[in-house]
Order: sequence, then C-alpha cells, then structure tokens
Amino acid sequence: MIDLYRRVTAFADETIEALALDAPASVPWWRSPDTDLHTLLVHMAVETARHAGHLDILREEADGALGLRGGGTNLPHVDARWWASYVANLRGIAERSG
Repeated sequence: MIDLYRRVTAFADETIEALALDAPASVPWWRSPDTDLHTLLVHMAVETARHAGHLDILREEADGALGLRGGGTNLPHVDARWWASYVANLRGIAERSG
C-alpha cells in the first residue's frame, strides 16, 4: 500500500510540474466530467483534509486524546460535557445516515 501511495504521489508531482493549472482534465464519475487541473487539485486538497479529519476522529476515539495534543488544550470552548455532547451528536448523525 505504501509503495502504491509513493508511486501515485510521484505521478501527481510529475503531472503538476508538467502542466499548467488550466490544462484540461476529466473525471468520468463527476457530474460534469470535463474540468481543469486547478479544479482537480482544489478538489483533492479538500478531500484529503476531509478524510484526514475522519481519521482524526477515529484516533480520538481510540486513544482518548483531543485535538493535536493530549488534554484538548488546543481546542477552543472544550470542556468534558461539551465534548461528550458533540461526539454523541456526531454519532447520531452517522447512525441516522446509515
């Protein structure tokens, strides 16, 4: 898996270096498949951030640490009751969505 990731990132780096941001691109499963490299890069940055956030939620569930440092000191307005309510709300949303 790590080797595949490295090959894909190398390919992406080569593509980004070789093409202009307005170079045509196509993503067959998008509603409007014809796009450009700039839009594709922005989309991938957002997707990466979203999924990294999902992984962070799972990590918090596994180790109990909140945010970037243990103790949650870097999260604004966090107290134990607020956080428990927030997590319960997220779980409810996930369960309702199937």
